[in-house]
Amino acid sequence: MNKVLKMHEHVELMLKEFELNYYPRRRGAFAIREADEVQFPPVRSTRSYAAALHEIGHMRGKHQSSKSVMVRERWAWRWAKQNALVWTQGMENTRRSGLAAYEAHPEWRIFRPTLYRLPNESAEDFSSRVKETLRKELKAKKRARQEYLESLSNERRARREAQEG
Repeated sequence: MNKVLKMHEHVELMLKEFELNYYPRRRGAFAIREADEVQFPPVRSTRSYAAALHEIGHMRGKHQSSKSVMVRERWAWRWAKQNALVWTQGMENTRRSGLAAYEAHPEWRIFRPTLYRLPNESAEDFSSRVKETLRKELKAKKRARQEYLESLSNERRARREAQEG
């Protein structure tokens, strides 16, 4: 049996075993713990397998309620590596580049509080509330990124003026 097909079947088995809702995406990946939901591209390579395991790691791994995004990311990757059928150099590169992206973009590290389903709240209402929270989080991240880029621009301008003056 093809190695990637085994990886695909492994992910499918985990989704079923852990009773996770899976929604395929063309790009990007994320997990919504409050809704037992993961979204990632279909497993078609060792790298997409690593990404899928990482998102499942956000659901099943240790320290996923930490206030630190970096703690959650590192532990989700640790879970992925420990539960993979195999861990290739390409998968390791995916892990490293994912962590490096968070380290390079502090504006991505906004803490999202854990959401819980309210008493008498329907699954549909809860899902809508979670998605609205995620939309607000994305908007806040975009705003924080813009502010961060503006601060870098201001620092550069101040350095130029100091050198010229």
